[in-house]
Amino acid sequence: MAGVTIKGLAKSFGKVEALKGVDLTIADGSFVALMGPSGCGKTTLLRLISGLDMATRGSVLIGDSDVSRTPPEKRNIGLMFQSYALFPHMTVKDNLAFPMKMRRSYDAAERDRRIARALDLVRLPAIGDRYPRQLSGGQQQRVAFARALIDEPSVLLLDEPLSNLDARLRDDMQMELIEIRKQAPITTILVTHDQTEGLTLADEIVVMREGRIEQAGAPRAVYADPKTAFVADFLGGANLIPVSVAPATGG
Repeated sequence: MAGVTIKGLAKSFGKVEALKGVDLTIADGSFVALMGPSGCGKTTLLRLISGLDMATRGSVLIGDSDVSRTPPEKRNIGLMFQSYALFPHMTVKDNLAFPMKMRRSYDAAERDRRIARALDLVRLPAIGDRYPRQLSGGQQQRVAFARALIDEPSVLLLDEPLSNLDARLRDDMQMELIEIRKQAPITTILVTHDQTEGLTLADEIVVMREGRIEQAGAPRAVYADPKTAFVADFLGGANLIPVSVAPATGG
């Protein structure tokens, strides 16, 4: 495991500045949720941490190593996409083996050991020979999660991993993620639009707006003490109480 340090991170797409000098420290082993409305910069920040995009300026450190110019495959990260990105023509075992074969880092026996361990971790020990089309949405989600963990990465990045599930299954999978992380307490960064999901899963939430961090802290602390009207409104309308100012009277 390793912590993540973001220093002055910025990203521009042409004349549009999607990320505007973000500073953030994520502790080793913590679970952080990046939250905010569409276009706030949370997915851009995740992509810069992963190496899928390169920053215009600033730096990304994983542990003590500056990985700002390091390609994704050399950052020792696990990445789970919203779409799961399982290969439909491969069995579950072959999907899990694929990243290890690409890196050529393990022999067949070690690959088999890691696959068995990953499937046990997500409570799907008997589905290795099935194809993705033979799995439910929740099972596909857990297989994708197992694949992200297969190489024992220092940091796990989750891009809206539960958004394709129906409401009931999404709630169930939130509890599954909590249980899995108890067994594998890896540094985890989640991007989500879902306020309830972020508040439920994360040790720390980071609320973003227009390419900047509006507020960061423990979920209960941020919810109870929002620093701006934007944060209060984003986390729940109950935080805002409309009032009117009455003129002063004598006496």
